[in-house]
Amino acid sequence: MLLWLSLIIMTPFDLQLIESTEKKLVDQILNIGKPYLQSSGKEREGAAVLIARLLGRKDTCGELGGYIEWCYETWNADNSDVFLKTGILNSLCEIHEKGDRKYVQNIQPQMREIMARVDSDDLVKNNILVRKLRVKLVCRIGLSILKPRTARWRYTQKNRSLLKNLGQAVTDEEQLDEEYFEIDGKIEEIVGYLLDALKDKDTIVRWSAAKGIARITTRLPKDFADQVVSALLDLFAENNGKQSIASTSDATWHGSCLAVAELCRNGLILPPRIPDFLPYLQVALLFDIRRGAHSIGSHVRDAACYVIWSLVRTYPVEILSPFTHFLTSNLIIVSCFDREINVRRAASAAYQEGTGRQGNFPEGIAIIGIMDYFAVGTRKSAFSVGMEIATREEYKKDIIKHLQERVIRHWDRDMRELGAECFGKLSIFDVQSAKKILLEMISNTEVMDSTRLHGVILSISHIIDHFPETKMEESLQLYLPGIIGRLPERIWRSSDADILNEATCQLIVSLCSKPLKLVCEPLLNRIKAAFISSSISVHKKACQATMTVFTTFQIPDAIDDFVKRIDSKASITSRRGFTKALGAICFLNYEAKLEGVLFALQRSIDELVTYDTDTRANAISAIDSIFHNSFVFLKNALAASSFQSILRSVLRGLEDYTTDSRGDIGSIVRQASICTLTTCLRLSMGTSWLSDDLAQSIYSGILKQSVEKIDRVRQLASEKFIEILKMDELVFKPRDRELFGQLLQIDNSVGFPQDFWSSSEFFLAMLKSLQVPNYRISILSGFVTSAGAGSESLLRVTSTALISFTSQLSLTSNCHILTLLEFLESLIQMITENFETDRIMIPALVVIGNLFELQILQKVDGHYNFGHLFDLIHQATLKSRNVSKLAASIRVYSGLATLHKDKAGYNAILKLTNLLLHPFPRIRSLAADNLFVYTSSQNVISQHLVEECETVLLECDWSTNIKDLKTQVVVLRPLLLEIFRGAHD
Repeated sequence: MLLWLSLIIMTPFDLQLIESTEKKLVDQILNIGKPYLQSSGKEREGAAVLIARLLGRKDTCGELGGYIEWCYETWNADNSDVFLKTGILNSLCEIHEKGDRKYVQNIQPQMREIMARVDSDDLVKNNILVRKLRVKLVCRIGLSILKPRTARWRYTQKNRSLLKNLGQAVTDEEQLDEEYFEIDGKIEEIVGYLLDALKDKDTIVRWSAAKGIARITTRLPKDFADQVVSALLDLFAENNGKQSIASTSDATWHGSCLAVAELCRNGLILPPRIPDFLPYLQVALLFDIRRGAHSIGSHVRDAACYVIWSLVRTYPVEILSPFTHFLTSNLIIVSCFDREINVRRAASAAYQEGTGRQGNFPEGIAIIGIMDYFAVGTRKSAFSVGMEIATREEYKKDIIKHLQERVIRHWDRDMRELGAECFGKLSIFDVQSAKKILLEMISNTEVMDSTRLHGVILSISHIIDHFPETKMEESLQLYLPGIIGRLPERIWRSSDADILNEATCQLIVSLCSKPLKLVCEPLLNRIKAAFISSSISVHKKACQATMTVFTTFQIPDAIDDFVKRIDSKASITSRRGFTKALGAICFLNYEAKLEGVLFALQRSIDELVTYDTDTRANAISAIDSIFHNSFVFLKNALAASSFQSILRSVLRGLEDYTTDSRGDIGSIVRQASICTLTTCLRLSMGTSWLSDDLAQSIYSGILKQSVEKIDRVRQLASEKFIEILKMDELVFKPRDRELFGQLLQIDNSVGFPQDFWSSSEFFLAMLKSLQVPNYRISILSGFVTSAGAGSESLLRVTSTALISFTSQLSLTSNCHILTLLEFLESLIQMITENFETDRIMIPALVVIGNLFELQILQKVDGHYNFGHLFDLIHQATLKSRNVSKLAASIRVYSGLATLHKDKAGYNAILKLTNLLLHPFPRIRSLAADNLFVYTSSQNVISQHLVEECETVLLECDWSTNIKDLKTQVVVLRPLLLEIFRGAHD
């Protein structure tokens, strides 16, 4: 509406001609617009445009002074409304833009008073938008002071049209008048203010100041404009004229780059001054200041790309040809090797602009084809593009220099790793350069800081990996073998010790892959040090190094040393690391040590005094790795009894439910056990190493895990069990293998969707497998943890599966089909076996409560004695202080109370009544709620009993003192028992 009104105001007729009331139309419109200046939305901007267009008319300009006076008085009033002050500034900016210069100049004395008031207001310091509008308004005031002209001295490319060129011709006197005219002293203050605003802490303020400087410079004489350019150079060199950025302000560099870009875009930097900016431009393109765990400077680099974009867009090839190599090499380096995606894409856009405008970039068209917007979108892709460009001689030297001096010493580890990979690629197409770099790196390792040393070690590793063996000259043969020993000891005590250990282990793998005369001891010592680290990624690299070293050298004594380091007396970090180390060794050449290592790992699994979950999981995984790697000769090196003993220890890992601050940390042991047991079954195919009982225990354990509540464990167990079903050569196969095959669709060639293992279809299939008696208890004990204690989504799908399954069960037996009575007996047997295990007991009670609520267990009323279930729950909750268990038991008691033909119903009513006096208020309230639901659902002749009972249950505050509740409980007990008898008559 405000914008529509502002368009109406632009009518060419005098507003007085259309006034229809005594009140002036201008005042009416101002009264409409002013309230919206304090709006927080777009209405504020619409009101500012409306007022500016109204007061910018020739017939209403007389009201301009009055409006300025209102702005001043409003600002001076004790008003902290930041939106109103923002609206006032916005309207003043619009007035200076849209108003007639002659009339705007008349209000400059009043504007100075307003600006002085604005400067003394704390909002200017604290509010970003106010500061931005302040800068914008200063620029507009400056433009209103200067004549609206475009400087003829600025650089513009000659027009190809002869007619237009002739039309633009001026006499020498006119040119002189344009270049030399008197400037109001206020302009110097305005330019100085805008230069200071380039240092502002917020980007939008700096951006507004940069545009303001360019606009004002467009109307200045040549000498004055040159002073502005010199002032910008001074901002770059504010730290004693040096190009170092260690102690400089990133905001200043960013604002200065934006200002230079705007000046270049408008041709306001004359060609002779361009070389003055290039040294600072190169620094800005690589501007990166470390601040703790991150860095600042990406906005400066982005602005520097904007400077180059403006240069190549404005100035022709004749002017920029001396700087072509500078521009192209720096743009390629930033496009391919900068850390930030926006900077890479900005540099790529500038390079494309330069290729199109200048036409002299070496192989520009070809490079544009591979260095486009999408190619530089990810770091890995961008680095690959950079190395492809490095195959061109024009850019190879600069790229290698940048990788050496910047990338492999970058503060970001990922950047160093990518840079190191680039050196590996370099050794493929330029062996001589790679050799030279390699020798330089080796000779300087002792004097490097830990960050750079990490990049150098990785680079050496990648160069060695890709270096042709035929070109391993004598110098490399001399220096490479001793490189590990020459690494300074201080680095292992630094905060970067872990990543240096990781890189060193990678280097060891690379060294062992080449025909070098290596000494084993330094390599082995470094591997041992790596395994003492607590970092999993370090252990992973150390395992690779262990495998390589033990294959390259014959060192059986080292295995004994590793075994000692997993003893119960060793530290936890040592045991965790060296259990992994033993799993990484290939025992093909150490067959005599195999059985001893396996028994040592078994002791780590069975250790209870100094139990550690990670050690146990690592030991089980190590056994899995050894069995994999020793598959060929294991049957001859290990006795069947030893194999079964180890297998039983691994099987016990399926019962590890240890929890700590990380949650169910025992799940990593169970996952490792599932994988190792599957390997053991595959290893036992065609042998008598397994008894039937042991094999069935394995199947039961894995099936239990396949229906538990943790998604990754459930998926792994299900996939491994399907693998087992496909093992045709097993001596003792799973019971009813064909049934499981049908339920789990093992012949499915398409594969299962990602969420299949968390679907109701999967759980329904597993519930149908309960008809196999051998695994019924195991599957149930796993299923209840999902159906009674899982996540909300898991509870939803398991409930759907449970309802679908139990609703189809009949009371009478039909061939081998499971009956509802058998299902209930198995459920209660499972509870009996896990009587003291709350992890299973509580969700099992929740499941039984759900079955009662769904009226499923009521079907067996009269066919089964629920007294045993009542006694179990009573004993399990006796003196229990576990609120979850007590709450779950209340739901079961409520279900038992609905039984008509079982004495357990009567006992359940008494139990619920007694729980009304439980010490915990929450339990008393839950018992009261369940009793109310029970009484409301009973059909009895004496409805007054129900009403009386409900009144007592509702009106009593069950969270009060127990002594005050005894009277109500005495009243309730006979009423509830009478209702129970009446409902069951």
